[in-house]
Amino acid sequence: SSLVVRRWRILASLYFLLVLLTCGAASASAANPASWFDLTRWRDPRDWPFIPLPEVATDPNGDTTIGFLPVWLFTNDKKEIQQMFAPDLTYNPTLGVGGTLRFFSYPSDDTQWYIVAGGAEKLDRDIDFLYSTGRTRQEWWSFDGRVRYERDPTERFFGVGNNSDKGDETNFTTEQFFAESRLGLNLSHSVQLALELRPRYVNIQE
Repeated sequence: SSLVVRRWRILASLYFLLVLLTCGAASASAANPASWFDLTRWRDPRDWPFIPLPEVATDPNGDTTIGFLPVWLFTNDKKEIQQMFAPDLTYNPTLGVGGTLRFFSYPSDDTQWYIVAGGAEKLDRDIDFLYSTGRTRQEWWSFDGRVRYERDPTERFFGVGNNSDKGDETNFTTEQFFAESRLGLNLSHSVQLALELRPRYVNIQE
C-alpha cells in the first residue's frame, strides 16, 4: 500500500541521514560523499569508505529477515582497526521494519568497548553495552562490565513433555534486563582471582 511505501521511504531517509552524521563525527574523510566517487579508491577493497553487505537471517520462530548492512572500518596509520560502525536496515514479516546501530571501539590492546541499539516496529527492542579493560593483564587488575536490555516477541513454548499436542504451542514475549561485572586481581598473566556479579530481571508476557 502507499502507506507502507511512504513509511519505508521515511525510515530509509532518516536511517541514511543518521549514518552519514555518525560517520562524519567519527571520521570526516570516511563520510565525505565526494570521496566515494573517486574510482581509484574502489580498486582496492582495503581503501573502500565502507563495505556494503546484504543481510539475510533465518529463525524458526521469527521468520526470515532481509536487509542491508554497510560497515565502516576506521584504521590508524598502521592499518589497524580502531573503530567499526555497522548499522543495518531490515525487514521481517513478523516484526516489520527495523534497524540496529552498532559501534565497536578498540582504543588499545588492553581496552575495548561496544554499544549496540536496535528495534523493530512490533515490540522488538535491544540495547547492549560492554566495556572491558585490563585484557592483557599487564596491570594488577582487570574489569569487564556489560549491561543489556532486550524485548524479544519471537519466543515460543511447545508444551510440556515429548507428547505435547500442536495446540499446546504458543508464542510469548520475553523482556529482560541484566548486568554482568567482573573485577579481577591479576596474580600473573595466566592466574586471576575475580569477583563476578550477574543480576538479571526477566518478565514473560503473553
